[in-house]
Amino acid sequence: MGGFVSSRAPLLLGLALAGTARAQLASVELSEPPESIGGNPTPATQPNVAPPVELPPKEGEQPVNTGKLHFTLGFDIPTKYFSRGIMSKDRGFIVQPAASLAIDLYQHERFALIADLGTWNSFHGDTRGSSDTASGSTRNWFESDLAAGLTLSYDIVAFRTAYVAMISPSNAFSTIEELNFTFTLDDSGWMGKWALNPSLLFVQEIGEHGSDGDNLGGGSYLELGLTPGFDLDMPVVEKVRVNFPVIAGFGLSNYYENAAGAGQGFGVFEFGTRVLIPLPVNRHYGQWTLSAGVRFMFLGDGARQFNTNQEDFEVLGMLGLSVVY
Repeated sequence: MGGFVSSRAPLLLGLALAGTARAQLASVELSEPPESIGGNPTPATQPNVAPPVELPPKEGEQPVNTGKLHFTLGFDIPTKYFSRGIMSKDRGFIVQPAASLAIDLYQHERFALIADLGTWNSFHGDTRGSSDTASGSTRNWFESDLAAGLTLSYDIVAFRTAYVAMISPSNAFSTIEELNFTFTLDDSGWMGKWALNPSLLFVQEIGEHGSDGDNLGGGSYLELGLTPGFDLDMPVVEKVRVNFPVIAGFGLSNYYENAAGAGQGFGVFEFGTRVLIPLPVNRHYGQWTLSAGVRFMFLGDGARQFNTNQEDFEVLGMLGLSVVY
């Protein structure tokens, strides 16, 4: 079961990287990217774990970094680690650092092509589930995901494809590989402050090992997301963003399998809120954002059966910090 529960974090990473890439496209008039509630960043990632994001610049403000390389560093501290409805850890201290590099390959008017490289990690104070062969600090290093992606955007639409490898330094599960395909739409031009920021994520497992265990690769997953929200004018920080992300995840083939091997279609439905607070740090040192949120999850039978507590409803909290430059 370890391989199954651990394989959901690529979504988080994919979301974080896609969000980072799109955040650099101010010159082609793309607004703030949608984000997941949470990983398995955020359009969706994620990231289950909310990915680092860049808040829209103030009116008339020019970006400090006008080069072709853009960096994102961040970490989240969740109360539990769930990804795509599957629980990997529900006790002890958890910290999930991430880093990504976005490279502007080509930009012309409303068209842009951006490559990205990144990593997402999960460190657990509770080492139960780690292999006896792991020693020292690697017993706490539950997961390390590596990703490489390419984002193509035109005007209000963006498409990202990425390869993700999920590795467990503590040998809690076998390495799992995925191809992720993400589509996002910036509908703020039509909807204004009522914009929903819809997104779609399709995941195809490749390689020998799959989300439901060793030698069971080939599963596919679909996630639909919306991220409505609004801004609040505040003293000192001037603007606070409040988002209300919603996602629905489904196993299309061999993803949420029961004990008999039959696939379960419905995986998870999540909704919640996330507050993004820009810190008053000089923009020459990047944009620093503090975040806090809560997630409410309804789990399908296919996801619930892999969780030790067998609950069909979960509540999670999270604090995070990110720097975008």
